[in-house]
Amino acid sequence: MREIRIIPGEGLAEQTHSRRSEHWVVVQGTAEAAVDGSVSTICRGESIAVPPGAPHRITNIGTDTLIIIETQIGSNEGCLKRQVSSKSKATR
Repeated sequence: MREIRIIPGEGLAEQTHSRRSEHWVVVQGTAEAAVDGSVSTICRGESIAVPPGAPHRITNIGTDTLIIIETQIGSNEGCLKRQVSSKSKATR
């Protein structure tokens, strides 16, 4: 489990994980989450699940710093595929 902070207008680049799922819970702010081609807006107190193998990204569409709690379930070893994006500035 980890906390991720994303400044307004920025986000995490699209990525996939073949051997693990993720679950994001918004603690502060408003996010646009794209998971396997489906785009959703998630706000404080809401969450979204990312199944293994699903392309996913998250962007801060609000005016405050986006804070999410990310829970990972499964193996991290050798499973990450990330797309390069100019909008991938976040702190972990």
